[in-house]
Amino acid sequence: MDAKVFVLFILFLTNISILICENINSEISINETDCRISQNKVNCKEANLTTIPWDIPLSTTNLLLSNNLIQTLSNGTFAGLYLHAL
Repeated sequence: MDAKVFVLFILFLTNISILICENINSEISINETDCRISQNKVNCKEANLTTIPWDIPLSTTNLLLSNNLIQTLSNGTFAGLYLHAL
């Protein structure tokens, strides 16, 4: 591998790593809600949700939904998620 290509590749990986690390402990708006993400945990407690947010990150392992207004769940609501705690 050419030295310039190698250096560019390392810089690219460094930038990706920085972006990932900056977003690990962030408060974001999932589907315009007050859900908070910290590592693989999504906390939507007391967010007055009537439905499950559709844009929960696939890396989520813990999803907190207590004290909301959700009345029904559809088949496949959590498809693609590998939850350890709900």
